[in-house]
Amino acid sequence: MKSLHCLIISDKILPIVSDEEDDPDDPAPSSSIDLTTKQIYAKPRQEALKKEINVLECELNSLYNKRDVMGSVEGLDKEITERKKLLDSKKKSEKEQKAARQQKLRDKQRREIQLQKQQNPDISTSVGKPDGGRPRIEAKKDTELP
Repeated sequence: MKSLHCLIISDKILPIVSDEEDDPDDPAPSSSIDLTTKQIYAKPRQEALKKEINVLECELNSLYNKRDVMGSVEGLDKEITERKKLLDSKKKSEKEQKAARQQKLRDKQRREIQLQKQQNPDISTSVGKPDGGRPRIEAKKDTELP
């Protein structure tokens, strides 16, 4: 399991990522392979953005600590607000990118289902959602009456 910590050295903030070591007394060895989990692929852009957000959060926390210790210093509040705005814009960008990726995935799945329906018309009713969608309430009421 990875954890992120911040190290502050003379006004520089360094993120530290540490891996927890497996316990030698652990009954389940780490060499066993779990075949039920999906393979996780490297996502450099997403990881870079997450690291950048973590660094900004560390910087913001250090600025808050600095303000608490030193009191109100000229320019410190302005720097805090700038960091907050930058952090918020990065988080918003991350959300927008995630939404775009999810929409792209849904569109791809929809195209694949349509392709399968076109290639195999006999199984088109069992694959994906029905073409008609949800039945109207009026139609339901007519069939339920005695």
